[in-house]
Amino acid sequence: RGCAWQAAMLSPSVRLAEIPLKESGSQAVAIEWPDSEAVEAEGSEPTGSGRRRLVVFEAQAGPRVEAEVSLRCRGPLEVSAVHVGEEETMLGSWKLDFPSKEMQDVEIQCSVDINGIFSIGKAAVCAGKEAAEAEAKAAAAAAA
Repeated sequence: RGCAWQAAMLSPSVRLAEIPLKESGSQAVAIEWPDSEAVEAEGSEPTGSGRRRLVVFEAQAGPRVEAEVSLRCRGPLEVSAVHVGEEETMLGSWKLDFPSKEMQDVEIQCSVDINGIFSIGKAAVCAGKEAAEAEAKAAAAAAA
């Protein structure tokens, strides 16, 4: 804070009230991949150009936000990040090599940093996720 602000804060004759500010982006960010039976994601929509899209961050999301995206896929996966709006802009693309020929749960960690740069920090196969969920459901049913 500047010296004028500090002086005004210390003065008994001046009342200052801070106004909260929230930074936000103007466009939503989504990830896209080729539409095929090898990839499933809840909430994804077809784009009309042979691809599927899942919005990760809504238009008014601010900087320093993170999200975890859950997919089911088999084999290698190519994802692209795009700004969604009137004018769609490609932000980047990533190739994720998953060697399995069976459908697996994959979690992708996405973030937007203080400068508004989108990145994929980590992609991991979640082995045993379905078994853990089934055990939790069975335990909840037994308790009820």
